[in-house]
Parts: sequence; structure tokens; C-alpha cells
Amino acid sequence: MKINIIGKVDSALKTVSEDAVKSVLNEEGQPNNIEVTIKFVTADEIRALNLEKRNKDSETDVLSFPNTLLVAGQKLDKSYLALNSFDGKNVYLGDCALCLPVAKKQAKEFNVTLESEVRKLIVHSILHLLGYDHIKDDDYVKMHAIENKILGENEAEFKSGFVAVVGRPNVGKSSLVNSLVGEKVSITSPKPQTTRNKIYGIFNDKDCQIVFVDTPGEIHATNKLAKYMEKSISEGAKGVDAIMVVVDGAKIGQEDYKIVEKYAESKVPVFVVINKTDITSYQEVYPKLAKLNEYKFISEFVSVSALKKKNLNELISKLKAVLPNGEPLFDEDSYTDKSVRFMVSEIIREKVLLLIQKEIPHFSAIEILSYNEGKGLVKISADIICEKASHKQIIIGKNGDMIKKIGTLARTDIEKLVGKKVNLELFVKVRAGWQGNSSVLGDLGYDLKSLS
Repeated sequence: MKINIIGKVDSALKTVSEDAVKSVLNEEGQPNNIEVTIKFVTADEIRALNLEKRNKDSETDVLSFPNTLLVAGQKLDKSYLALNSFDGKNVYLGDCALCLPVAKKQAKEFNVTLESEVRKLIVHSILHLLGYDHIKDDDYVKMHAIENKILGENEAEFKSGFVAVVGRPNVGKSSLVNSLVGEKVSITSPKPQTTRNKIYGIFNDKDCQIVFVDTPGEIHATNKLAKYMEKSISEGAKGVDAIMVVVDGAKIGQEDYKIVEKYAESKVPVFVVINKTDITSYQEVYPKLAKLNEYKFISEFVSVSALKKKNLNELISKLKAVLPNGEPLFDEDSYTDKSVRFMVSEIIREKVLLLIQKEIPHFSAIEILSYNEGKGLVKISADIICEKASHKQIIIGKNGDMIKKIGTLARTDIEKLVGKKVNLELFVKVRAGWQGNSSVLGDLGYDLKSLS
């Protein structure tokens, strides 16, 4: 969002002006790639503008000049605005000319501060740039209500709620949740089906708590573990306040359309989040989104890069706008609902996924045998479960090289997690057919009762 302030004004008025613009654009759900100009003018200058533009010889408080390339009175195509943001382009909304001498007179007349009067005039003017027209009765009512809401806000209500994160495997759902929360909540890897459980990632700030429900990638169940993962997806999208369908900007296709269509009857807002915009371009993505743009039930398109942490603030802002008022759902210092033991097992599994190729990682699981925390040291013992003896040999590696690498990388991340030195012992066990064995899956922490 770019706000140009022109004219001789002090820092207080400049701040008020910028805040007023942001308040309107955020309230209206506009993206961050909008640019406007606020020009403070003299009485003679506003009179000259009125003569030139309106053929009226008068001093008015504020005048709005929308960008004539935009369609007045209509909102811009949401996907167009969202996608332009990752090309580094701004959509120029227009200019506002505010007469400071008239604003001072009105502030004195209404017994308010100059800052308050300037804020009111800018809010009014930006709404005009967005297409609102107080000459029409229905627009006047709508415009007046928005002005009252923005200007009447002394202290923002606290927002809290759940947001489901769904999409195909490998579109970057877990990476996005980790970037939004600012902590490593879910493990990531280039391989599909990395996430197996429904995991909460908790975003906290001064006026909001968003609980992101990270789900496994959409799959077709073939065994009990896959059925558990499938259940995690459907359960993750229930009882939430919004749904984020994450798509890979470089690989949008039929599967993405099918997933979006699943939520056509959703009673909560549906966001399409275009991820990985750091490795693609607007020209490549926009044609692929033509079909999605036909779905009227989609509330917003937001383009982001989880890797580069780009446009995340815009996504948070739009999610806040649809969440209900309420108390925090978790302690403000929490960033996930999972236990430390669970996080440790996931870190170890992530390193197996990272270091071992082929199908073996997907036939492996982690069982924490012991977790003992001392004053300055945490001792952890864990099994890496695999399907076959041949898999076991690959995980151990020649002279134990592979399991040492897994342990070294895992220990580094676990030490960051627990804030202490870690002694990590890893073993490899063969449990043939464990993905279809209810007893083994139960031992590994998968709650199969949810499947019944």
C-alpha cells in the first residue's frame, strides 16, 4: 500500500492521513498493492479545482478524483488485484485534494480537533475513490454506515477463530502456516503427504488470535493410515470460521479446481491463496485462475510467497476481517496445540524425509520411547519404524552414516525447540504392514477412533 502525502503538514496530520486511508482500504478488503495521493491544498487551490473540474466557484473541504481507467462504482476484479501484487505493480486508485483552511474552520465549528476532522474528510474521500456515491440513496446509507464504523472505532474488538488450510499435496500448506505463525509448527519436505495429522498453528497479535488448522494434502485412502489422514482433512474443515484453499502458483490445474469446488456450499468465507509466487509470474498464473474467478462463492484471492514471507500481512488482515469477536482460544504464548514429544517425533520424521529418497520415507514413522528432561539436558530415545529389513539397512546406512546424519540434523532442531542441549538416541525397527495395523498405529499416536 503506497500513500503519497503532498503539502505542508506536520507529522501528526501525516500519520492521521495515512491511518485513515489504511482504515478504509482494510475495511473494504482491498489488497496492499493500492496507491493513492492525498494533497493538502490552499483555499485558492481548492477554488481553482472546483472551477476546473465542476464549473463551481466555491471553497469545499475535500475533492476526490478517481483513476479514470478504473470502472467507477464497481469493485475491481479481486484476483487481478491480488495477482498484480506479486508482480510488484500498484493499482493507482486516485487523488484526494483536502483544503486545510476549510478543515480548520469546520473543526472549530464542530468543536473537534483538526486531526479528527482531517481523518473524517479523508475517510469520506477514499470511499468516493472506491466507487461509493452519496447522491444515490442506497449508496448514501451504505457509505454513511461504513464511515460511522471506521470513525467510531476507538478500540478494536479482539478477534479469534479457526481457519482450515487445505489443498493438494506439496502446495506449501505447512510452510505457509509456519511462516504465518513465525514458528516451526509443521514439518516440511519436497515430498507429498508430509503432514499426516491435523495440526494447529496459532498466530497471536495484540487484537487477534488465528488458529490455523494445517491438514494433510488431499489424498485417496488406500490403508488405515491414509484413511486417518483423509479424516484429518475433512475434520479440519469442520467448525471453522474460514477456509484457505492453497494452490501452487506454478502448477494450478484440474485437481485444484475440484478441491475449491468442494467448498462451494460452505457457510464460511473461502479464500484462494496462491502460493509460490516467488517462482512464477503474473502472466503465467492469471490465465489459469480464469476458471476460479468464475466461482462467486470465493471471498478473496491472495497471492503470497511462504518462502519469501511476502504478502503475509495482507492475508492476515483479510482473515481478521472475517473472524468473529471473541476471547483468545489458547494462551497468548502458545503457537501449537501439539505436545513437545509430538513435535520431536515430527522433527525426526522430517529429517528422514529430507535425507532418504524413493518410497522409504512414506513407509516410516517415529515412536518416542523416552523423553527425560533434566536441568540443562534433555535425553530422548526414539524408534524409526519401517516396513522392510531392506528399508532398515538404507535408514542405518553404510557404517551407520545415514542414521547419524538423521540424528545430527534432528538434534539441532530439537535443541531450538526445547532451548536445551539434547542427547538423542535413534534405533530402527521393522514392523511389516504397520500402516494397516490398528494396534501399531495406535501406539504411534494416531487416533483411529475418529475413523469409526
